[in-house]
Amino acid sequence: MAIITKIPAKPVTKPTIVESQTDGTIESFIATMEQEDAPKAVRVAPAPTPSNKSNLDSINVTEALKERYTKLFQDGYLVNLHISVWGMCANLDENDLKLDKKVSKLIKLGKKMLIEPEHLNEFKNMESKARRYVYRNSFDFPISDAHFVPKKRLSEVLTKLEEFRVEFNALVTKFVENYDTYKDAILANEDYVDIVEVLKPLYPPVGAIEKKFGFDVSVFELAMPQAFEETSLKQVIIDEEAKAEVKVSLNEQLKAQHENSLKLLERFTEDASMALRGKLVTMCTAIIDKIKNKELISKANINTIQEEITNFRALNFLSDSAVEKEIAKLETLVNGNNNFKTDQETIDTLSSTLSDVLKTAENLTDVADIRGKYFRKIKV
Repeated sequence: MAIITKIPAKPVTKPTIVESQTDGTIESFIATMEQEDAPKAVRVAPAPTPSNKSNLDSINVTEALKERYTKLFQDGYLVNLHISVWGMCANLDENDLKLDKKVSKLIKLGKKMLIEPEHLNEFKNMESKARRYVYRNSFDFPISDAHFVPKKRLSEVLTKLEEFRVEFNALVTKFVENYDTYKDAILANEDYVDIVEVLKPLYPPVGAIEKKFGFDVSVFELAMPQAFEETSLKQVIIDEEAKAEVKVSLNEQLKAQHENSLKLLERFTEDASMALRGKLVTMCTAIIDKIKNKELISKANINTIQEEITNFRALNFLSDSAVEKEIAKLETLVNGNNNFKTDQETIDTLSSTLSDVLKTAENLTDVADIRGKYFRKIKV
């Protein structure tokens, strides 16, 4: 189940996490998201592109940062995956290794497994599968430990993560049901006969096992860090002179935090643009190399091209028009009734079209312009 609640704002110099307001279900969240995605008026606002301290001094940093937060969270949400798995082990100590003295603090003794590792691996593989899916369908966000998912892809991502959660919980149910069997298999194993008495007290009761596992999804956005209010300072400062001095100091710190956050958001959009283009570069390079090596262009290769085009559009919240123009031509080609197996002229056309996409995607000189155009389009 996606965690969709609101976390109260705190007067700190970090961005405030504000989780989306729904009744707590994925379905209602998606419905709310679709309503918010209805067409809105657009105004073109000046978007300073601070690249150094002097530029930052010449703009209202707080307003510039607020506009960027507003723009980003009109186009996507942050998603965080919380997965907890019982390690099925306990720490080794000197008695386990039959040592006659305490080991040096520079030496770590490691773990002793309480359950066969294959059962732990089932959960680890499940966790890896879910996290890989999130990585492929999002962008690392620099200001919180989360992933930015564009709205076009969010419904699909939440639905898939719900499938992973159901699969994970089924593993938990199976493990709890078989816990005593797994435990007895270890205690009855002749290879462990010399440590059975050491292991027995380390096993938690079966009733406590289920709570050691968890799979939750948080969907949230970041609110602008707020300036320090007079009332909050009165709670900690009585002396008027000291209050004024501290307020100046705190607001200077907040300004520095705003400047740093502004730079991070600017960098995030550029990194997202480069990452999205990088996926196309990888695909185009692989297919072009096949053509150069006279290898057969299979239906699977054409499917890969179509999937990458779909993926690019779902994640292209920055409106990268240069690449979109080229992949539109590629899409027309691969969706047509063409023979890519034996028609050399068609194969050459495919190679040429892929090369055009590759050339545009590899050219990173315009990513700053993409970022600038993106932040100049502020919805109101």
